Amino acid sequence: MAEKKWLLDFQGVQIARHEHILFEQLDLQVAAGEFVYLTGPVGSGKSTLLKTISAEVPLTKGKAN
Repeated sequence: MAEKKWLLDFQGVQIARHEHILFEQLDLQVAAGEFVYLTGPVGSGKSTLLKTISAEVPLTKGKAN
């Protein structure tokens, strides 16, 4: 089986906004052709995660490739 090419690869990522940690130790990998569906209550960090993926919000910890 061929190794997947990750379009998004988060390893041990922490994302915080205004001193509030939204994600801690997040591991997320998305390959070409995959679809991801984000759901959750208001204020849970969905938009902040998307802004982090697009580099509008910096990571507090971890590695993104």
